[in-house]
Amino acid sequence: MTKRLRNTAIWSIAVLIALCGAFLLATSYGVQVHAVKSGSMVGTLPKGAIVITHPEKNLKRRDVILFHNPGDRTGLTTHTFLGYNKDGSLITKGDANPSVDNFDQPPHQSDVVGKVWRHVDVFAPSFWLTLRGIIVVVCLAFLLLGWWLYQSADETEKASNSTEVDAI
Repeated sequence: MTKRLRNTAIWSIAVLIALCGAFLLATSYGVQVHAVKSGSMVGTLPKGAIVITHPEKNLKRRDVILFHNPGDRTGLTTHTFLGYNKDGSLITKGDANPSVDNFDQPPHQSDVVGKVWRHVDVFAPSFWLTLRGIIVVVCLAFLLLGWWLYQSADETEKASNSTEVDAI
């Protein structure tokens, strides 16, 4: 039993390291993960959904994109790309909104962070604020599980060794 617990602990830590490595590798290629914070895309993306984006230069009509808010580069918006204005700015729309976005300064291609590649609805409840928070919780949970299993295996081994000594 102790060997089994120790192997489980080692595998838990190995899986955590592999997941963190895959995440770091993906981010080095421009893949980003974000949470949808508003309901403007309900029907396509629920509020709280996690979106995975990748860099994309050639946008096609109906692509769901993530872009910096015009005039405020700190905020991000996930909306559907509909085309280009005459000045080259982007025409975008939240799928739940009745009309196209009417920004004072419409976004341009340089504002695009990426195209939404995949989304995960499982995390849509409103208490999930950001994916970074989820990643931290999952990583800590795996580390604690691995540490606990390793400690349990060590204590069980010590207990079985002391029982063997008592029996002799």
